Amino acid sequence: MYAYCLNSPVNGCDPSGMRFQDPNCRSCGGRNEYTDAGTGTPYFYNQKDKNVKDKSVGLSTVGHSGCGPVAIYNAEVSLGHNPNFDDILDYFDTSNTLFFGFAGVLPNDVISNFKDRAYTVVTTTDINKFSVVSDAADTCIMWYLYTTMDFPWIGGHYVQYDRTELGYFARNVFSDRNYKTFTCPENLATCGSHFCALYIGIYAPRP
Repeated sequence: MYAYCLNSPVNGCDPSGMRFQDPNCRSCGGRNEYTDAGTGTPYFYNQKDKNVKDKSVGLSTVGHSGCGPVAIYNAEVSLGHNPNFDDILDYFDTSNTLFFGFAGVLPNDVISNFKDRAYTVVTTTDINKFSVVSDAADTCIMWYLYTTMDFPWIGGHYVQYDRTELGYFARNVFSDRNYKTFTCPENLATCGSHFCALYIGIYAPRP
């Protein structure tokens, strides 16, 4: 009955009748009064969003190589915070970016960004552990590698995702896909021409 909104009429809508629209979505014009975390803060579903694509990541831009900061921002929203995207970008400079930002940010620095703020972070490269850690974490980030026709013929991309009643929901999946639903993390990790290099599970500080 509610297939038009992925069986989630509270958290989703489909005003065009053509595709699901998350009300949190900045880049699809969705309303932002509904959020998973209840903060009223919308997610970034595409790093080429007009509001952020020209911001700097090292000597590059968010639109070109800002998937790491976008994943951190989206994770913060899922954790119930109202993050300042510029503050996240300020964390990264040419010293902790790959090729001065043109190849994005280093995984260790994405992890450190959370650890420096007292979050617990669990990482694994073992695909057999993805589901177990994903189910336990408060929110998740996956760093995957993909093949490309351009030198050096391989690229990397960060995707933030959360558990839902129907499985998992990922944002800023790639330049041609704002979101993706999947039943288990292994499905996202081995999709098409890419494979997961690192899984990052994030746990909010506990009192």
